[in-house]
Amino acid sequence: MTGWRRRTALAAAAVMADRLVGDPADRLHPVAWFGRAMTRREQRAWSDRRLSGLRHLGAGITAAAVPVALLGTAARRLGGAAADAALFIAVVATTLGARSLDVRAAEVGEALAAGRIDEARRMLPALVGRNPADLDEAEIARAVVESVAENTVDAVVAPL
Repeated sequence: MTGWRRRTALAAAAVMADRLVGDPADRLHPVAWFGRAMTRREQRAWSDRRLSGLRHLGAGITAAAVPVALLGTAARRLGGAAADAALFIAVVATTLGARSLDVRAAEVGEALAAGRIDEARRMLPALVGRNPADLDEAEIARAVVESVAENTVDAVVAPL
């Protein structure tokens, strides 16, 4: 199998893994770890200077790339192509959020369909950043659709 066909097949397998397994609990998710680490770094080292931003960017790239590169090297040395493929699938699957996005949107949709608007309001912050306190049923539904559309780019298209 050629390089691009292999990568495409592995990416498709990662999509299936995300669909079947989904994300671990937030506190256990590698992307959540990364986000917390970068937030702590920003709180400690932020300044309104270009060099500070470049350092933060470099720290983020390093924090994301080095562990994956080390695991990839170990996988190739210890397990060959199959282990390397499994690592690729695992890394890509953990960056995808399609299943989580689908589950959260469906939960809000089910609450709205059952007339439980207060429950839908409580669940909405898992999808959107706006305050749901004053949103009516149509506005909550619209917020869910907008969020799924926007987050599909960040949680599915960009990682792939």
